[in-house]
Amino acid sequence: MIMLKRNIAASCAETHPKYPFYITGLEVNNGGPSAILWQFGQEKEIAGYYGCQGKVTRIHFDQFGQKFGAGDTSGNLCLWRFDAHTHANKPYYQQETLHSSTLVA
Repeated sequence: MIMLKRNIAASCAETHPKYPFYITGLEVNNGGPSAILWQFGQEKEIAGYYGCQGKVTRIHFDQFGQKFGAGDTSGNLCLWRFDAHTHANKPYYQQETLHSSTLVA
């Protein structure tokens, strides 16, 4: 068992399938990041990713570790490209789902 002490309120987490990284999903507050990338054994975060509006409830890397996505409580889905050499903190794809209260019969 690995115990990591971080001063964040992570709502979910996922490890990278190939590299010694992990990503945590957060509740977005005051324009803060939706997800934070960490490296095992390092004290500080590597990168912050923005795009979701509510509390991130699920976060997941694809099987190759090239992309990851997050879903939040506001019904948003955000997808980011993951490259250990470059950093793009905005999602390349973002989808807002329709809430039933906005439907007109």
